[in-house]
Parts: sequence; C-alpha cells; structure tokens
Amino acid sequence: MARNEQERSLHEALRRIPIDHQIALELAYWEDLSGPEIAGILDISEHTVRSRLARAREMLREQVMKQARSVTEAKTTMAGFDARVVI
Repeated sequence: MARNEQERSLHEALRRIPIDHQIALELAYWEDLSGPEIAGILDISEHTVRSRLARAREMLREQVMKQARSVTEAKTTMAGFDARVVI
C-alpha cells in the first residue's frame, strides 16, 4: 500500500513540472532509455539531456517535498524514484 502511495505521489509531482522535463524523466525512468537515445528522440545534445534530467529531478524533488505529509515520506518517495535508473 505504501508503494502505491509513493507512485501516486510521484505521478502527481511529475504533472506539476514543465512538460519538457516530464518527457525527459519519463524517457529515462519509465522507458529506460539512455542519454544518447533520449538526445536523438528530443533532437538535443546529450549534455542538454543530462542537464535537463538533473534539473527535472530537482524540480520533482521540490514538488514531492511540497505535497508530502512529512520529510521522511518525501525522502522515501524520492529514494524509490532515484533507485530506478541513473543516467
């Protein structure tokens, strides 16, 4: 049940960040694409992909913190997300 709540929280937070950042995160984490693959799809440089992903993760973290009931809940949610993939 806690995992479902974490997933719901992540999806809600994801909807609150800019669409270009959402897309980059979704391609990396849910579609399991590499930096070069994402760069090709989005027609941007691999460096831009890495920068966008770093900024997107930070914005997502901020949104999770805003909606979490506690700091522990926010950290647990983000830990689950960060453990998925590192590009």
